[in-house]
Amino acid sequence: MCHFASFVYHPGTMAVRVAVLDEHEKTLTQLGLQDDRHGGAWREGHYLPDETIQCRTLPGVDPVTSAEAEATIRERWPTFADFILWAYGEASELPTKIDLSGYRTLKELPPLPASLTTLDCSRCTGLTALDHLPASLTTLYCSRCTGLTALDHLPASCHTFR
Repeated sequence: MCHFASFVYHPGTMAVRVAVLDEHEKTLTQLGLQDDRHGGAWREGHYLPDETIQCRTLPGVDPVTSAEAEATIRERWPTFADFILWAYGEASELPTKIDLSGYRTLKELPPLPASLTTLDCSRCTGLTALDHLPASLTTLYCSRCTGLTALDHLPASCHTFR
């Protein structure tokens, strides 16, 4: 299930970098963003499919509160889809698998990277069409997409699981 899009941010400047989408295997240290527990440290946050944002700050250390950090992120990326699109552009590697399952407020798919081979949009009840799928797509999961009326424009080599 698509639980969140992770990011790291600098509380002083509110500079934001993509951490890892849908996994927490890499730490801030692995990303080279050491947390020195001072105002110059980077913190982790999450943008969730229900359009909520979670930022953690250190009271008394960070120059902004969690609420201020969340408001700044929301202003820059009003929706989860906006953030995901930006994250694809910032990621060091283009993803081959994207899991948007359970993202019920998603109305249409964002532009997908040409590297994509697997897309899971199961339970995305707001989706009405699956347009502009990349030719590289080989596996599509779209079970319980109740708003989906047709599966036009599927790549020839794509296996669909409904």
